Amino acid sequence: MSISPKEKMLSLKRFNITSLYMLFLIIMFYFCTFQHRWLMNITGGRGLNDFALLLVLSCMILLPQILSYKLPWDRIAKINSLIIVSCLWGTLSNFYHEKGYDNIRGQTIYIFTPLILYLCMLSFRKYRYNENIKLTLKILLIVAVIFCLYISFVVYVTGGNAEELHKYGHSELFEFHGRNMVRWSMPGRSSTNFAPLLVPLVFVGLYLGKSSRRWSRCFYLCAAGFILFVVCSSISRGAFLMLAGAAIYLCFNGWLRTKKMREIFMLFFLALAITLCFNSTIVLRTLATFKKLPVLSSIDILNDVSIGSIEGKDPRVYAMHDTAKHIFDKPILGHGHTNFITSQKLRIKEYSHNNYLKILAVSGFPRFIFYILFLFSLFCMAHKTAQKLPANDPEKDLGLILCAGMVSFLIYLNLAPAEFSFIWIWFGFVAIWSRNVSINSRKVYSTAILS
Repeated sequence: MSISPKEKMLSLKRFNITSLYMLFLIIMFYFCTFQHRWLMNITGGRGLNDFALLLVLSCMILLPQILSYKLPWDRIAKINSLIIVSCLWGTLSNFYHEKGYDNIRGQTIYIFTPLILYLCMLSFRKYRYNENIKLTLKILLIVAVIFCLYISFVVYVTGGNAEELHKYGHSELFEFHGRNMVRWSMPGRSSTNFAPLLVPLVFVGLYLGKSSRRWSRCFYLCAAGFILFVVCSSISRGAFLMLAGAAIYLCFNGWLRTKKMREIFMLFFLALAITLCFNSTIVLRTLATFKKLPVLSSIDILNDVSIGSIEGKDPRVYAMHDTAKHIFDKPILGHGHTNFITSQKLRIKEYSHNNYLKILAVSGFPRFIFYILFLFSLFCMAHKTAQKLPANDPEKDLGLILCAGMVSFLIYLNLAPAEFSFIWIWFGFVAIWSRNVSINSRKVYSTAILS
């Protein structure tokens, strides 16, 4: 298929300051690089001001669009209005509850940082073509492999010794059968929020392997397998449930329609089976969360899996129950972030790892309703767009992978302690892909009518 001169001009391969800066910030925010220990060591512990860097990007991309009134009021804009209203309600709750300038500023930045990044991606001219999304995903996959190699190097050099790991800024261990196991993660980041961002990239590797040839295919499939190994070595329950959810979505939505796809998916399940043979702890830890169920209560080995206990319950589950109990105390504006987190830690010495319940408790039902409507509308739009495409359309595979990634993140928000930017970067890809496919289909339809 020939590429028009306009498409060539909008290709990310034609680098300019804006496109390089956009790629830089997507990488930094997706991998939560601002908190990585190696970066802290380089900057002398000061780190980088992520919000200030994001404001520069918005001035380069988003602000000119707003001032020139070029933001269209189409379907995606209507969906985006839901999340904007949700954030504004969160800000109202923030101003009502928070005390002191620093608390108000910090919580406002926390609410609007993912939204600004998401809107900047939608407004970026070079993302009007889905080839640029594919190129960005390739770059994210390569960076993920580099970070996974660094994690493997740290674990190998230290030999899993807790004191040596602490020197690298890594101190997460997991007790199983009376011995401590290292939870693989980027030093400076918790495995709870680092492993989940790798999960969609496993399927990106499978997608790129399917659409590539020879050595490129080998590289992408090996990259997917290696990232899968690191995800399982993190012993993160959320990451394992994300893997399962995304794989199930792809299986039931036509990703196995050709022989090549079936072969690649068989390789994925084979790699997963081999990984779990060497590191089955992630499965046992996930099952131990539900060991009170009659089906699992008779499995003795689950009692050897240490997940902590508050009044005989999993701390994460107990914290969710505690959060749910206090939602109706203040249903309109919530309790406020600082008030709720402080009171919850005093009550149970734990905090909620469910972002949906946390939004309800902190900001009230109105923000939660608009938030859920946005997620539901965005996913339905992308899913329906992918289903309408013919089976041989290359855009369909990319759309299914993006939808599978969104499914995994929707699952993760049930287990996430906070709102992370990498989730919103993925939502940005989903929204951009849906918009581009809809625009292209309208162009094809109008051309057919005219001819």
